[in-house]
Amino acid sequence: MAKFAFLGSSYIARFERFCNCDMKIPGMLPFFGVPGMRADNVPYSKIREIKHFCPDVVCILLGGNDISDKSSLCEIFRHIANVVDEIKKVCDPKIYVCELLPRGKFKFSKDLTYERYEAQRKKINKKLRSLHHASVISLGKIKYPKDYISDLVHLNESGQKKLFIGIRTVILSTQFLK
Repeated sequence: MAKFAFLGSSYIARFERFCNCDMKIPGMLPFFGVPGMRADNVPYSKIREIKHFCPDVVCILLGGNDISDKSSLCEIFRHIANVVDEIKKVCDPKIYVCELLPRGKFKFSKDLTYERYEAQRKKINKKLRSLHHASVISLGKIKYPKDYISDLVHLNESGQKKLFIGIRTVILSTQFLK
């Protein structure tokens, strides 16, 4: 039976609740979502749990919480690449990194504007395509602010459905379900 793991911030924690741990695919599907998680501070316990589970596929959705008015595109990319490399070391799964999503409020950076966030987000998403050990899941069908709840950070039901479809479509295309 195929094994899939999901690692990320509150997007993954909320996604787990939305789909009730059921992606409508055969296999084991643990979620490792931690609200507020940043790519530069993924709890080692989560990496260890993923390594112990030894999944065939890992989907990562991280990086949005790392963007601030003082953040560095290269550093955020390096932190995401380090997470990919750390997971890849032991169990060698196929890794997918989801594009960073838009958002309208910035709890961790009071001086950050939507425009500055978007500029950094788009550059990071473009750079993600150069990751050596991961493929990128495009989430362009999720629209801001239409697919967001009133906090302008998290996805509403429509946005969650689009996230579900985007991730599920990629998982269904993997060799592990054929």
